[in-house]
Amino acid sequence: MLDAVLELFEGGSIEPSVDEVAARAGVSNRSIYRYFEDRDGLVRAAVAHALNRYGPEMLLEQSGVGSFEERVDHFVDHRLHVYSAMAPITRAAKVAAFNEPTIAHQFEIGRLNMRQQFLDHFAAELSPLAPGMQTRVVTAAELPFQFESFEFLRRSTNGMFDEMRTILVDLLTMCLGRFRASVA
Repeated sequence: MLDAVLELFEGGSIEPSVDEVAARAGVSNRSIYRYFEDRDGLVRAAVAHALNRYGPEMLLEQSGVGSFEERVDHFVDHRLHVYSAMAPITRAAKVAAFNEPTIAHQFEIGRLNMRQQFLDHFAAELSPLAPGMQTRVVTAAELPFQFESFEFLRRSTNGMFDEMRTILVDLLTMCLGRFRASVA
C-alpha cells in the first residue's frame, strides 16, 4: 500500500484518494482502513517509508574531501541526485505538511541535516568567517539548493539537468568563492 502511494506521487498525483491507492495496490478500501485510520495516516506512513527508502541517498559521502572546485561539483551533483529521486514525493509531502505536523517536522529535520552537510562539506571556507557573516554566507549559498529553487530551475531550464547543474555550480562558486578569496 505504501509503495502504491509512492507510485502515485511519482506519477504526478500529489493527493491520491484512498480509492486510487487501493486500485494501485490491488486491495480493497477496507484493507487500507484496517491498517490506517484515515488517508492522512496513510500519507504519513508513505512519507516515512520514502524517507527510509531514500534516506541513505540523502547522505553526502566524502564530505569535505578534495579541492574547492571538486567539492562544489560533488555537492551540486549530490543535491541534483537527491532532487531527482525525491521531487515527486516532496511535492506531495509538502501539500500534506500543511495539515500534518509530523510531516512538517520531518521536513524540518531533513532541512537541518542538509544544512549540516553543507557546513561540514565547506568547513574550510566557512570556519574563518565571523559567526554573523557565516550565517549570511550559508543562507545565501543554500538558497539555490532549496526544493522550491530546484523546481524553479527545472521549469526555467525545461528540465535540462546539465543546465541546472551549470547554474548551481556557478552560483555556489560565486557565493563561497567570494568569501574564500577574502580569507585566503
